[in-house]
Order: sequence, then C-alpha cells, then structure tokens
Amino acid sequence: MRDLFHDYRKQSSKKNTAIILASLVFAFSINTFLFGTDIGTRLQTSVMNAGEKNNITPADMVVLSNGTGTDMLKIQMNSRLENVSRMIVPLAFDPEWLTINDIFSEDKEVEIIKNSNVPGNTVITLLFKKPQNISENTPVLKIVYKKMKPKTVLNLWETQFKSIDGTLYNLSNSSFEF
Repeated sequence: MRDLFHDYRKQSSKKNTAIILASLVFAFSINTFLFGTDIGTRLQTSVMNAGEKNNITPADMVVLSNGTGTDMLKIQMNSRLENVSRMIVPLAFDPEWLTINDIFSEDKEVEIIKNSNVPGNTVITLLFKKPQNISENTPVLKIVYKKMKPKTVLNLWETQFKSIDGTLYNLSNSSFEF
C-alpha cells in the first residue's frame, strides 16, 4: 500500500510541475502581449476607458437633412455666436457622387460667395451686412444638391467665423451621410 501511495505522489508531482510551468509560460506570454506591444497598450486603454462616460460635445456646426423627399440640406448652428461679421464654411464631398446646384440663405442680410477651384471642395463665405448674433439651432445655409449614388457623405472642415473686432474663431465640425 505504501508503494502505491508513493507512486501516486510521484505522478501527481510530475503533473503539478507541468501545470505550473504551463501556467507560468502562459502568464509571461500574456504579460509580454499586454505590456510589450502597441496592440496590447491600445487594448488596455480601451478597457480602462470603457467604464467612463464619454463627454462628447456636439459640433458647433452640423449638416442636416431639410426634410424627407427634398434634395436640400441645411447647415445649422448648435451654439450661440455673437457679433458675426463673416463666416467661412468649407465643404468636402465626392464630386462623382454629389453635385451642389445652389446655395442660399434665408437671411436677406447675407451675401454668399462660393469658391470652388477643385472638384469636391467648395468654400462658402457668408458676409453679413451688419454684425449679427446667431442663436442655437439656427439654419445658416441651405444647399440644393443632386446625388448620383444612393449614399454619400458631405463633410464640413475648418469652419470659422470672424467677429466684428476682426478676431477669427474656429468652430467644431461634423459630417453627414445621406
């Protein structure tokens, strides 16, 4: 009986040693992956940020649909601007998928200048005849377009406004898939 017990302990210790070695190799490989590679670092960051609330602020200026069944978009302000004398609204889009036919404003006190030297890039400058305060959720522009594909994207980039004192301010932007 004593030999049988001794043989069992020998086999058990060999198995335990193999399990401990395999566990250590696995632990070192995970450690190397998490702390020694770029992918591991990004994985750690995403796991740490998963529990935090994202404080995403809405863009200052957004592109929205002007209603169903129309080929019009509106560019709207999501924040309040004061003493605006000039606004620059650059648009980027795929010229094979989208054509801009007309750009207008409902405000009659605005002169619109459209510059387009490169297909797919249009810079719209709004010149206000007298400085204005623009409140939240106010449409600034309306765009009449023609779409050649079922889905396309219109991007706003580097949107700026100039106040009455000549200071130029950058606005946060958005894109719109329609």
